[in-house]
Amino acid sequence: MIGILCNRKSEKTIGRYLHNIFKNVAKEKRIPVIVFSMPNTNLLQRTVFGSLVSEEKISTVKVSLPMLIFNFAVQKRKSDIKKLRSLLEVENVTLINATNQFNQLQIMEMLLSNSKTKKFVLPFINYSREDAYTGISEKSSFILKPENRPSLSRIIYSKKVDYGFELYSLYGCSSCHKFDIQDTIHSIVHKGKWLLLKTPGLITYKNKIFVVRAYMQKKPDSEWEIVLKTIISHNETVNDNLAKKIDTASLQIIDCINCFIPDIGICFIDFVLDMRANPYLLNFGGWDDRLLSKKQNRSVRIKLCKNIMKYANVLSENGVFATLPGN
Repeated sequence: MIGILCNRKSEKTIGRYLHNIFKNVAKEKRIPVIVFSMPNTNLLQRTVFGSLVSEEKISTVKVSLPMLIFNFAVQKRKSDIKKLRSLLEVENVTLINATNQFNQLQIMEMLLSNSKTKKFVLPFINYSREDAYTGISEKSSFILKPENRPSLSRIIYSKKVDYGFELYSLYGCSSCHKFDIQDTIHSIVHKGKWLLLKTPGLITYKNKIFVVRAYMQKKPDSEWEIVLKTIISHNETVNDNLAKKIDTASLQIIDCINCFIPDIGICFIDFVLDMRANPYLLNFGGWDDRLLSKKQNRSVRIKLCKNIMKYANVLSENGVFATLPGN
């Protein structure tokens, strides 16, 4: 049995999205797929309560703890985080993507340790609210972003111009006089740890920061493949010339990170581009619910689900877990 671990609020929605695909994809091998959440997991009994999505109709069932689990969730409640950690210690259970949020400073330090990937890391410093009044107006262009997790909505690209700065985000552009930049930045970094990335001039588009996202998945043979590239800041496709650069950078980056985080199987990488379209790392994250969005190409969802089944097939052929009766 395959388990899809998701957040409790999105369990039914994800179940419906996956049912439309898995009821066909899983039929041939008759390997059941169940969608469940952490609160509906009983580790003492080694059972889960969730939605079976691999049959003609979705049914609510209680089953044994799946031996192969793909984590599509970010746990926020302390009790769920504690239970997830306990799940990692359960014998004979394989968990893909034990976490989906990563400390961005640690990710950049990983990439700096590798001669092939350090070129994708912009110079950076740790930043906090107290640093807002320490000569930031004298700096050239820079990016401010949260350290602890990827968050596109909170990222600011500050482009230095004659009168001061132009501030770009996902929501548009605003201007700021050089004598007002400290107060502006002070209001942005009101809490938490931040990183300041020193940048060359970066591409902007339609008055927004230009961000390319590459979605990737690891196949059972441990090779990585890119399943989708999108200009996530504008919901547009990536042209062929840029796609080649993004492909090369993405594969080199994930090969490096995978050495430090071996259980990751699905991830995304965000890039910003300089004026020559050279990519630089902006964010790294695990599963992204956008992959199951109605706006997303159905072929992408099918590719993801088929890859999940390939994992199950390999384990089934090796006798790791049983399929449905009659197979």
